[in-house]
Amino acid sequence: KVVSTQDGKVVLKLGAVVIVLDAQGDGGVYRAPENKDEARTSSWFMAKITDLSDMYKGHLTVSGGYKVDPKALRVLV
Repeated sequence: KVVSTQDGKVVLKLGAVVIVLDAQGDGGVYRAPENKDEARTSSWFMAKITDLSDMYKGHLTVSGGYKVDPKALRVLV
């Protein structure tokens, strides 16, 4: 099952496998889809969370060094 992190019920941990939309927003941070059509037709990639220390800045880091908005993540549960 894949769930969104937008509802705040998912606890993010180092090493967790996540799915990220392949779309960048401001500052090169990967963002959430803007609508259902974008979510369904755009590419996504899988990565592991590697750093949570920048959460106060509004992003975290996944494998490959990519910065991702926590609201953009989908988590396997």
